[in-house]
Amino acid sequence: MAPPSLSDDVVACILAALSEKVEDSYIEPPYGTLLACTLVSKAWHPLAIHQLYAHLEVELCLHIAVEPLSDSLSLERTLLMRPALGAHTRTLRMKAKPSSTEPADRRKGEAAVIRVAGVFLYCCPNLLGIDFFAFNTDFGAMVQCSLLELIEALRPGLTRLALNDVHLDQANFLALVPRFANLQHFTLMSKLWDDRQLDLEPSHPLFALLKSLSTNLTSLELHLDLSPPRLRAAFSLVSQFYNLRHLRLHLGKSPEVAADLVAALHRLNHLATFTCTFTHTGPEFSFATLPFSLRRIDFPYGLPFVAILELVLQPERENCLILWSEEDWGSMERKMMERFVAAGDVLRRRYPLDE
Repeated sequence: MAPPSLSDDVVACILAALSEKVEDSYIEPPYGTLLACTLVSKAWHPLAIHQLYAHLEVELCLHIAVEPLSDSLSLERTLLMRPALGAHTRTLRMKAKPSSTEPADRRKGEAAVIRVAGVFLYCCPNLLGIDFFAFNTDFGAMVQCSLLELIEALRPGLTRLALNDVHLDQANFLALVPRFANLQHFTLMSKLWDDRQLDLEPSHPLFALLKSLSTNLTSLELHLDLSPPRLRAAFSLVSQFYNLRHLRLHLGKSPEVAADLVAALHRLNHLATFTCTFTHTGPEFSFATLPFSLRRIDFPYGLPFVAILELVLQPERENCLILWSEEDWGSMERKMMERFVAAGDVLRRRYPLDE
């Protein structure tokens, strides 16, 4: 007797569940699992192909011109030969990979990088989001700027843009970002925010720029390892995004501004999820006054035991998902938390400890 077949809707839900966390810039797409799903049956094949190509990742390197067997160039050839596959792609993750050795001809390598990036942008006409990573890269600032100009020229209708450690001066940043008029999700983790480069005053053009995005923006992620006075100015800026539903901040250790952060969050009436990480052990500050309207609160690193305990025991947050890390806690604090929060509580979750 043949096993019962699943409807296309059920199969689509199964495959979508495999990739549901890929919208987070730090989650690797499950390519191996999705590739195996394409071989299950003829019915599964087109649905699995759709998910397999929905989120693509390409590594860009100055040696790319002399690496004809690289994964990125193989994928490039596949998309050129089968253009229908690129139509499935919704997000493209571009990683600027450092070269193992200095390229013999840097100019030729930079031109090859821009060419390969242009092919991917051209072959994926339905792109909605791009994540650009430039951690530890040897790309020059001009190349990174050229890549962003290329993205804007070919895909101006993006709704999501993530700039991770991209080296842009303020002039290029202020000139490029406003062109993405449809942005709903914006991530900026860049040395643009360095204390030595950025003077966050209300009259600074960056305020006017980001405020111009506030109408459509529903998701914002910022790296703000700044001095306390500039952090307060940055929080004032963030509070202008009245339609934000998701906010993720990466902060240094600045306990004296924690109250300013909470006050800014209270001005965001539609905010549903809040994530905050600290560069060092977090401030000895109570976050119990965070808005009760939040449906998810996430502290992936750095908040002390007492601050988390206050949050999880508040009866007003019984329907709020709270996640936290116990990485820097002592064994006694972890055992005490187990007494207050059951391990199987679906709304109270601990991050797994590093072995």
